[in-house]
Amino acid sequence: MKEIMLVCATRMSREAFKKSAPLSTSIKKLHASAKKVTSKITYQNRQGLGTIYNRYLKARHADKILVFVHDDVRIEDPFLVEKLNEALKTFDVVGLAGNKEPDLNSPSWFDQRRPLTGFVAHVVGNPTALTRETVFISSYGPTPEECGLLDGLFIAVNTERIISCDVRFDEQFEFHFYDLDFSRSCLRKGLRLGTPIWVVHQSGGSLNSPEWTQAAKLYRDKWNP
Repeated sequence: MKEIMLVCATRMSREAFKKSAPLSTSIKKLHASAKKVTSKITYQNRQGLGTIYNRYLKARHADKILVFVHDDVRIEDPFLVEKLNEALKTFDVVGLAGNKEPDLNSPSWFDQRRPLTGFVAHVVGNPTALTRETVFISSYGPTPEECGLLDGLFIAVNTERIISCDVRFDEQFEFHFYDLDFSRSCLRKGLRLGTPIWVVHQSGGSLNSPEWTQAAKLYRDKWNP
């Protein structure tokens, strides 16, 4: 069974991350319950996610399953190691949610006109010590399923296969669209994408922000010239 390496880039300091980042809590639990889990966190990061992630797509990590994950993700599944090892026998790249038959002219994996797959839990409001946390599940469609685009919140890869196919993250996509671009680069090399796992996401995203709009143009220019 392969070791899991969680890779995250956060704007937080080491101290702030350990104190308040949802992923930090998950790492502590996973380290305590699973010997085959390690983590690599880049603190106070100001570089694009692709730049950070590409540092780990190296031959020295080929025997591991790399998991590229955001700092506002909480991993609740105690069987993460077993499930990812099993899923990556079928797929080369796995995530939380995706589109089975995406419109490749659309700058998003989420398109209710097309068959979707996956689950992501979301926290409602801002719970305090005196209030209970409220969580709802976004169900996009049955899993596991093969798909054409994956959301980048959580991407786990068969590192050996990715390296052998010479696929990397395009570093011009610093935060938005790196996931869609990576998905399409994998498909171009004949790799399989799927959705076998879920997590809790504590952020609603930043769709249509100025940064998203700028990255959308880069994405369209690259794939639909």
